[in-house]
Amino acid sequence: MTVPPPRFAGFSIESYSSLCPVVITAMWLMIYFAKNISRTKVGRALVAIRDSDLAAELLGINVFLYKLIAFLLAGLYAGMAGALFVPYVIRIAPANFDLEKSIWQLGMLIIGGSNSVVGAVVGTVFVRLLLQVTVSYGPILHQVPYIGPPLANYCGSILFGVVLMMFLIFEPRGLNHRWEVFKAWYRLHPFSY
Repeated sequence: MTVPPPRFAGFSIESYSSLCPVVITAMWLMIYFAKNISRTKVGRALVAIRDSDLAAELLGINVFLYKLIAFLLAGLYAGMAGALFVPYVIRIAPANFDLEKSIWQLGMLIIGGSNSVVGAVVGTVFVRLLLQVTVSYGPILHQVPYIGPPLANYCGSILFGVVLMMFLIFEPRGLNHRWEVFKAWYRLHPFSY
């Protein structure tokens, strides 16, 4: 399915450079909304349900209602991401949403830290920078005899897998946890208490 360029209030988005401010603005609004929802009654109920369904139900939380709200919020975020992704790819096909992309996105969440909004953003930036480094320096591997060209082609996936395994083994709570530990250390730095 080919999608025409989006129009809003007489303004047409026909290039990537005109799409970028729209995507960045939407991203910051959605991050702000996600950060602030955790401070509300709904956010506290969702955290309680995440920790233990039974304990949340014993506290008087309507588990079914809040799981329905969580599904609604997930659908809202997925719909917003899809609406911003369509003008970027122009042509929508099932091949745009394969298993490999899902694994990469799950890996970004694991590396960043799955219990925080900041972790999701930091994990995405970290993995994209890692991929960019492999794209920049991967062609150097072509000089290795026999295994050089295939290794250069799959260098990004191999490095992603290794980094993901290292995070699962050594830092399962992600980069955001390491950042929180650093902030706590920095606040108390000169004093041991």
